[in-house]
Amino acid sequence: MFKKLTILLCCFFISGCSAQSKKSSDEPPVQETKGSLVHQKLYHGSGNDKGFYHIVFNETGDGDGSNILYYDYAAKKEIYLCDKPQCQHHDEACTSYLGAMGFSSTLFVHGDYLYLLNSETGMSMGDSQSSSASAIYRMSLDGKNREKLCTLPAGYSYSDNRLTFDDRYLYIPLHKTEDIQLEENSYMQHVTDSAIFTIDLQSGKTSHLLDNKDRNIIAAENRQIIFSQYHYSQDPEKLLNEKRFDEYEAVMKNVNLSYYAYDLDKQEIIWESTAPVSEISTYYQNKLYYIEGYNLHAVSVDTQQDKIIAKLPDNLLYSLNDVFDGHLIISGWNKGEEGYVTSYAWNLNDQQMKEITLKTSAPVQDITIYSEYEQYFFVYYDHDQHLEKTWAGTDQYTMDTIYVGLISKEDYWNNVAHYQPFETLSQGIAIRR
Repeated sequence: MFKKLTILLCCFFISGCSAQSKKSSDEPPVQETKGSLVHQKLYHGSGNDKGFYHIVFNETGDGDGSNILYYDYAAKKEIYLCDKPQCQHHDEACTSYLGAMGFSSTLFVHGDYLYLLNSETGMSMGDSQSSSASAIYRMSLDGKNREKLCTLPAGYSYSDNRLTFDDRYLYIPLHKTEDIQLEENSYMQHVTDSAIFTIDLQSGKTSHLLDNKDRNIIAAENRQIIFSQYHYSQDPEKLLNEKRFDEYEAVMKNVNLSYYAYDLDKQEIIWESTAPVSEISTYYQNKLYYIEGYNLHAVSVDTQQDKIIAKLPDNLLYSLNDVFDGHLIISGWNKGEEGYVTSYAWNLNDQQMKEITLKTSAPVQDITIYSEYEQYFFVYYDHDQHLEKTWAGTDQYTMDTIYVGLISKEDYWNNVAHYQPFETLSQGIAIRR
């Protein structure tokens, strides 16, 4: 059974330090407006209704390191986040330049600012050199006026690629790790502590919200954070301490999961799943969705009723991908050999399934949705790649060109390949000068 958590919150939000004029005792206190939560997945970058920001790494040329590039929706082109004429974009005089910092950073847009979350992990894998502390930097949307907003709590780092916000605060999962030596020159990174912190995006004030060991934030709704909770057949910490690594690996491969919602204002759990399942679930509007075998399940968090809502073809293996625009994306894979085959979209409103036939050229993959705004998706819809030999003599694809652009949501769901193409500079996450 999933046990309820008792959570003590101290100083949930830290007030500002500026002087306040004294108010009369009969004047009602001003209520802070926090707004509904937004849960963002930042695997490819972050954007707003004007454009999309991402980090690229320099492969050749005078400049090493990384830069911030920007896809401008109106101009339909990719540009450096820099407005200096003749800039070479390879040193700190350029507003787009990140140097080596980009290799461990995540971008996110919030309101009128672009933020850079740089997460250094300190000493790792036997390294003798310790890196600088993790920090969040804030800048204008054009890349100017970059400044450090705050330093993350000592010893903690971020590696989730998902963040949760309201109108003012960031709710961020951070963790501490240690490197455990399995054998000579072989290490495993182990999470020793994990917590959710609240960061004021105006002042940078940081406070501990709640412990997060063996949990993940999977969604947010209204003022509620939705968590998954891992359950183990044996204590993995004990197995590690006793160096029973094979048993540890077996336990970690056979976990059960349950789910609950934590209300930030009430500071309590308002619902929780009653029976752990072994499949990863996706949350959307009071329901948990998961696939077991060839059946798509929906579990009501109100009634705990588990219902099979669709049957999938029995010739593939399936995994839940994401939810976009009220559609649950399901990816299908070959059983007997590795390789992606196709995807399906389950319309969560009309309860209908449709195969997604929009694909890239070889190597074939789904169209990647980078972001959405209004009636459009911004997508990576094709590429030019070539095969080349690796140092080990195996074949691998190398990216030459990627094609990105806008597509209306209506066209996407109806498998109509009507893209508005962009001029590009990069090959996705890398750029060759």
